[in-house]
Amino acid sequence: MEKFDAPKCGLWHPEDEPPESVDFITQAFQNKDGNTLYVQVPVCKDCISYLDNGLLNLNYCVGCNASQWRINREVGKTNQIRWMAECPKCK
Repeated sequence: MEKFDAPKCGLWHPEDEPPESVDFITQAFQNKDGNTLYVQVPVCKDCISYLDNGLLNLNYCVGCNASQWRINREVGKTNQIRWMAECPKCK
């Protein structure tokens, strides 16, 4: 596996300094003109584990890059990331 210069995790952490990322979450979006745009969010090993275990959902705002973890009330649901164009913070 190739090592890369890891940016800090792009998701919310209770610590002041987020840990280094180990991978990226990538999501494709199509704009009104039909062009495909990609959002890449660096993630740490803990965040990957939170998404994999299905106990938490992630709300991610593409508008301001804010993220928030929520308890997953429907464990086993396949989509644990809610991508939002804007959120109450950036609205």
